[in-house]
Amino acid sequence: MIKELAHAKINLALDVVKKRKDGYHDLQMIMIPIELHDTLEFKPSAKIELDSNLEIEHNAIIKTAKLMQKRFNIQEGAMIKLDKKIPLGAGLGGGSADIAAQ
Repeated sequence: MIKELAHAKINLALDVVKKRKDGYHDLQMIMIPIELHDTLEFKPSAKIELDSNLEIEHNAIIKTAKLMQKRFNIQEGAMIKLDKKIPLGAGLGGGSADIAAQ
């Protein structure tokens, strides 16, 4: 089993530098991580599955796992357990931290 902590962060300063041709924006920011974190655990499994304390489906984690599986030609799956502590929509970077922890 692999266990990862996905820490929340607070933006102290955020500047949108420019809009890129791909529709995204170049950013400059000053941010600090904080102790609040989600916990992700990964175990081998026949397929990609998510066990979470969220009441809604957390598609980004499954989507990322499937993209990685395809990109790196991995046949096996994983049981991903998410203990979500960072509030959804709070601007603390919880979703992106969870994806980065994968």
